[in-house]
Amino acid sequence: MALAYPVAQLMGESDKAKRWRARAERLRSIADGADDPVAKRSLLRLARDWEHMAERSEQAKHPSASRTPPRDPPPRPGKKG
Repeated sequence: MALAYPVAQLMGESDKAKRWRARAERLRSIADGADDPVAKRSLLRLARDWEHMAERSEQAKHPSASRTPPRDPPPRPGKKG
């Protein structure tokens, strides 16, 4: 059975997530000291983007854990079963 991702790539995903989270934290620290509201918003938006990249990296490492099982559609009004 073939793996969805090469083992070398999987091993690096955790390190990538840690680096991206560290960058996000650094941007939040800089944003805390920013006087310009536009700059502050931009820095916080970039921090969110880095966090999102970290989450995606972790999902790539464990693809089956990040998926939710499919749900049945809700019943239609006026119809049984």
